[in-house]
Amino acid sequence: EDGVEAHFLHSVLSMHQDRFADCTAWIDRARRNLDKSLTALLSESYERAYEPLIFVQQLSEIEEIIEFKQLSLAGRSPTEVEAARLHLIDKWGRRLRGCQPDASVWQQILSVRSVVVAPAEDLDTYLSYAALCLHNGNYSLAEQILHKPLGANPSFLFGSQVNLGSAGLGVG
Repeated sequence: EDGVEAHFLHSVLSMHQDRFADCTAWIDRARRNLDKSLTALLSESYERAYEPLIFVQQLSEIEEIIEFKQLSLAGRSPTEVEAARLHLIDKWGRRLRGCQPDASVWQQILSVRSVVVAPAEDLDTYLSYAALCLHNGNYSLAEQILHKPLGANPSFLFGSQVNLGSAGLGVG
């Protein structure tokens, strides 16, 4: 279990179980493993280093989730907790706009964030994600995004795939 993926999954499990010290230890192990390869990959090309960089981003976001969960568990007022959550949504939205428009990358990133933010609470991001899937021809994933988490009826997708784009939700 020396791989970055294993350390990442252990950190996610620890985070879900509110075992924050364990989670941080797994994150540190993952970063040490990433550090070994990331420098070499970056010297070759940014493209080759992109996947490990996504792991780095996910690890950082897990740390942000830990901070948020600790704030929630510390008995802060609902107003403070909601302000912190909205701040995360804003920060994560800006960060995601800097990522490659690749549905698999977005899926990886959004899966971690769903611990704090449900898809229905971040419609702009998930509509952009669905539009990205449509743009790349992945109609079934776009349908899943719109139908399951958002509760929308995606039947219009099969009649006209330009609805999202004409609504200003297109990616590209």
